[in-house]
Amino acid sequence: MKVIQLKMMFRGWMRNKVYTVISILSLTVGLVCSVLMAGLVTNEYRIANVISDNDQWYSFKSKSEFYGDSEREIFGSIGTGSVGGLLQSRFPEVTDFCVFHSCVAKINKEGRTVSVNGFFEVTANMEKLCKPRLLGGDLRQTLSRPGEIAVTRSFALGIFGRDNVIGERLRFDISKAVRVANGLYTEFFDETYTITAVIDDSERGFFNYKILKGLPEKEIDVNLKSWQGFYYTFVQLDKDVTGKAFEKKMRADSAFHELSLVPLKEIYFTPGSGNDDDLTLSRSPMLMYVGISIALAVLIIACFNYINLGMTRTLQRLRNTGQQMIFGASKQQMRMHLMTETGVQVFLALGIALLLIWKLLPRFNALFESRLIMPDFFSGITLWLLLVILLFMILFPSLYIFSRLGEEHLSRILKQEYSRRPRLVTSMVVAQFAVSIVLLLFVVNVHRQMDFIAHNRPGAESILLLDEGESADEQAWNVFCEKLNTIPEIEKMTKGSGLAEGAVSNNDWFVSIINCDENYFDFYNLQFIAGGPFTAHSPKGSVVVNEMFVKKWNLKEPVGYNFDFNGENRTICGVVHDFIIEDLTRAITPLMIIPEYAWISVVKVAPENQKAAIGKMVALWKEVAPDQPLFSWETMSDAYLAFHRDEQKMMQMVSVFAWISLILTCLGLFGLAWYSVENRMKEIALRKVSGATESQVVGLLCNRFMKWIMIAFLIALPIAFYFTQEWIKHFIYRQEATVWHYIGVGVFALGIGVLTVIWQSWRAAVRNPVDTLKRE
Repeated sequence: MKVIQLKMMFRGWMRNKVYTVISILSLTVGLVCSVLMAGLVTNEYRIANVISDNDQWYSFKSKSEFYGDSEREIFGSIGTGSVGGLLQSRFPEVTDFCVFHSCVAKINKEGRTVSVNGFFEVTANMEKLCKPRLLGGDLRQTLSRPGEIAVTRSFALGIFGRDNVIGERLRFDISKAVRVANGLYTEFFDETYTITAVIDDSERGFFNYKILKGLPEKEIDVNLKSWQGFYYTFVQLDKDVTGKAFEKKMRADSAFHELSLVPLKEIYFTPGSGNDDDLTLSRSPMLMYVGISIALAVLIIACFNYINLGMTRTLQRLRNTGQQMIFGASKQQMRMHLMTETGVQVFLALGIALLLIWKLLPRFNALFESRLIMPDFFSGITLWLLLVILLFMILFPSLYIFSRLGEEHLSRILKQEYSRRPRLVTSMVVAQFAVSIVLLLFVVNVHRQMDFIAHNRPGAESILLLDEGESADEQAWNVFCEKLNTIPEIEKMTKGSGLAEGAVSNNDWFVSIINCDENYFDFYNLQFIAGGPFTAHSPKGSVVVNEMFVKKWNLKEPVGYNFDFNGENRTICGVVHDFIIEDLTRAITPLMIIPEYAWISVVKVAPENQKAAIGKMVALWKEVAPDQPLFSWETMSDAYLAFHRDEQKMMQMVSVFAWISLILTCLGLFGLAWYSVENRMKEIALRKVSGATESQVVGLLCNRFMKWIMIAFLIALPIAFYFTQEWIKHFIYRQEATVWHYIGVGVFALGIGVLTVIWQSWRAAVRNPVDTLKRE
């Protein structure tokens, strides 16, 4: 009996190739999207909880000085390493603390220096916090002895090509602050360390260290250390104390009132400070939520496709179903036959989906900066999620279809009186298009905002920022910059980035800083509202400020105003209009532009000439400094977009899923249109015999589908508007979509839908009605 059922099933597939291909393709795409996103989300939560049994360890969030009066709370880099010791001395609930301090370092290898991120000093008890697995050595002893370091396996493989590196020695140039008569400056010191421990980092975690050296408690928060690198402090609370209770008690102390606790298991989903040397990796929770929500929407669209196509195909074979029931087939047997057919299609789609996942995984990992591998989809909670998805795809469509058929009487089935399409099928088509239109509208709005970010400064795409890097020779770089004028494609040049290069806090004064030369203002076409730019002949200490600087300190006559800043006398010579110099989610802060220490060279090159100009600049650099690492470059547009990496990932992800959902919806619509045309061939023939034109027939067949799409657009419009507003409101500077953009998406969706069904409608309209009536 089972063999006969399988033969009947495969014969049905061959007779209805269009249905079969669309059904399997829809299920395959739905599985690819949902399995990939389920694997990503579960893997991200696995990373967040990679350190087990550490529920009593906490770090801190605090208002970052970089953002002045902003309420933004940033994890890590709280400015001082002494917090842990102070808390332990004042509160008995704190049983231990661990402190990391980031180091600015370069590896000195074979006469060349290369910058390295992930170099940290740390107290010897970090084993209690991080619980790292070791490939060799004793980590506590390494961190307790001067001249010794621990490295990760990935770092060892990158430098030595092997992980058995205990006993190897490495030379570093480490930046340290040096006090001189007129202040502080930084200098690199040559130090050699012996590797005495290797940490296994093959299982990905959220700690981002590569090299560790000991940090004696007596050296924590030494004044000069705070000028180089950042502190990250963790505290361990008594097992009987909750984080919320201790935070309330801690914040009651005026010394700690701005600090908030962050449980160790939540750090991965807490924004970092944004520095290259962040101790921990971070992931945007919003990206995860949006990704899994859209993947589930695509999966539901795939199931709707299967239900719609399955229902129409089942209605075509109702007479055969009735005959089977007359010859003794029970409803249970019919249900099992339908579920078996669905299960076979689902598992066939799963096989194709896994092959596609294997092929697409490298690109998916590159897009989301993840390290998923195929075994991740068959382990832990991901495997259970996969089983749930499969059960849903097998049971939901087949049980719904059979429930609808079960409502009909056998006599009606035999007479083929049951030809009406259930209302829910029509609702599913509308829902599919509504989801696709919501995603398309969201994509359009995100694209507009990202384009606004990239071009918020006029000519940003023509401006190239050239960075010498920490390893370059200063004299060689100056020679290189002087010779840039010989490259004909370069229209203008200056020194000084158009973006914030840092910030300085001095008692009540807090300002962002840009270091530049006197050509800066003309290069960026900055408009002055008072005074003018400084020049080579301006008095020492002359600075230009922005409007926010004047408003912040309520300066009535800003030009000529003198003030002391970090021990130096400054005089305002001009005030420029406010302009954006960082992330567009942050309000413009007071800005001071000073004619000192400018190191970033900036050139203006038309976009069509940039490839040639970059080639000539690279050749010039190799001529000037053949032994030095190549400088880096990026357009100002790219620099602004780099502030919004998560938003860029979201834009790419939503764009891909929007097109996938639209294609799936159109595939389902194509199948339904084909069924509708086939069922109405006799009606079409009679209408043509009665004098209907081909265009009238096409209009008749397309009208219903056009009505569905317009209903879907009206449903999608407020939903898309709501989600767009929720997303875009975290930008302080934004570009709202106009009503024409919404109308344009609606017209586009309608056009795609019409193109999907018009071919079949036209084919039916031009067919000879005599042939149709003879066949009927």
